[in-house]
Amino acid sequence: MSLKEFIKKLTEELNEFFKDLKFRCIADYKDSAIVLLQETEYGHRRILINFISRYDYVRIVISMGVRFDEVEYLFHQASEFSDRSAENTTTIGCSLTRFAKEVEEITISRDEKDKEIENVAAKVQNHYGDYIQSFFQKYDNLEIINKELNQDLEKVSNIKFNLALRAKTSIVIASLLKDENYKNIIEFYRGKLEKLADGFYLPNFEKLVTVLENRKD
Repeated sequence: MSLKEFIKKLTEELNEFFKDLKFRCIADYKDSAIVLLQETEYGHRRILINFISRYDYVRIVISMGVRFDEVEYLFHQASEFSDRSAENTTTIGCSLTRFAKEVEEITISRDEKDKEIENVAAKVQNHYGDYIQSFFQKYDNLEIINKELNQDLEKVSNIKFNLALRAKTSIVIASLLKDENYKNIIEFYRGKLEKLADGFYLPNFEKLVTVLENRKD
């Protein structure tokens, strides 16, 4: 069984479970992935299942993301994403194994994929009930996210690991929530980005700061 056929069959199997939870299951053959989307009043929740082929096995990597439309709208006023890409970005995201360190990554034999469809589907469903649902419930509002990103700026965050992206997302959320430390958050990340990649990301950050300063509530 080819990887494309495996993804097709697994998507069909997962759809039987996730459709009752209002998730759309989408097979992405180009990127060897399955995308599960659940619309929310503030944006959407996303489960991404990536398939990475190795010599004699396939790694199956699960990650979760949450999109807040109002955050992403402001974020992309100062980004270089295409309009199409900007519509699909998530505000926060995390791999399942980073969120729940006790979870082992799923691997299957490249030569026996046809025997693993039901097994993999069952594991994904169990992970949803045991961990993924908890992630979505935990990060269901901007106040919780703001606390995690902006209360301790030096602390590495699993939900926004990339520093340049975290800097921009953090100041957008702080601006929306009128965080009393908003100015300090800007200065903190300004200092960090000055030193990162010889300041490569700083102009884009400063452009966003201007966008936020000119924003009308």
